[in-house]
Amino acid sequence: MPLVVVSVLLLGLVLLAAAGTAPRLELLRTLVIGLTLSELTAQGMKRMARQPRPLSMIPGLDMHDYPTDPLGNAYPSAHTAMVVAAVSALWPWMRWPQRILALVFAILVACNRLYIGAHWPIDVVGGAAIGLLAGAISWLVAARWPIHAHSKPTRAVRAIWMRFCLRHASRRTPTNSSRVTRDPPTKPIR
Repeated sequence: MPLVVVSVLLLGLVLLAAAGTAPRLELLRTLVIGLTLSELTAQGMKRMARQPRPLSMIPGLDMHDYPTDPLGNAYPSAHTAMVVAAVSALWPWMRWPQRILALVFAILVACNRLYIGAHWPIDVVGGAAIGLLAGAISWLVAARWPIHAHSKPTRAVRAIWMRFCLRHASRRTPTNSSRVTRDPPTKPIR
């Protein structure tokens, strides 16, 4: 329950700071895309990995009021994936104080999952990686397909999209690499 309350407060803080309707809709769409991707990816990987939780593997581990028989598998941490996805999806729209608060919140959630014995350290790292990937994909969607044709994505989203395009454009090779190149023409001698 405290996780939900703090998440709603953080989202409300970012929404209030966003000016205008178009940025708020873009922010909400980006958040929904990031959270949906991270949850689907985390749950799919949990079913593939089938790694047991530390509470079921280490006898006598202090549970800190965590359920003795938690549901689901350990890898990856879906809580960490969701929080990191939310923070990374909202990152371009946050100001520095909000970013610091969001980073502290994400780190505390990840540490809490380790403290209560619900996850191994690699589970938290995997969850964070999934969250970062989901946030990055949501940025690319926001930059490529803005909600309103006249609304422009933020500078940070545009910069990320440009870096992505330039990086992939530089990897392209000519289709006919066997083409002979000629020396540039020289001036005739008089």
